[in-house]
Amino acid sequence: MPVVKSFKVQVVKRLEADATRLVTKAAVAYTNEVKRLMIDSPRGGRTYSVSRVKKGRKTRGPGRVHKASAPGEPPAVNRGDLLRSIGFKITTVGGRIIADCGSRLKGIPFWLEYGTKRIAPRPAWRPALVVPKKILGQLPGVK
Repeated sequence: MPVVKSFKVQVVKRLEADATRLVTKAAVAYTNEVKRLMIDSPRGGRTYSVSRVKKGRKTRGPGRVHKASAPGEPPAVNRGDLLRSIGFKITTVGGRIIADCGSRLKGIPFWLEYGTKRIAPRPAWRPALVVPKKILGQLPGVK
């Protein structure tokens, strides 16, 4: 009687590895697109002078000019704290591969994305979702 070998385990492991690679690629592309929108979008807000600060103290001399974002535009980069805080983490839960993309800062990204009583929304995260959807569209069963 012939011996039948099953390669199911190897095939499943290979599919999981490929899916993880694709989800990681989508997460990298998404966070990069959010950053690109913040850096490269045209600015229509007001222009003002920002004083120089060194180790928590204002220093003498001319500051720099900052062009703010207008409502509806992605937030303009001022000091870069928000930009540096953007990242992602890949986890697997119950056979699902999850890319958790976001910012380490609490509150500020949400307030900028959706606005507050005093601040009009400056979305960057929602418009950037186009990029990972294109990449993840290559996976079977992804909506």
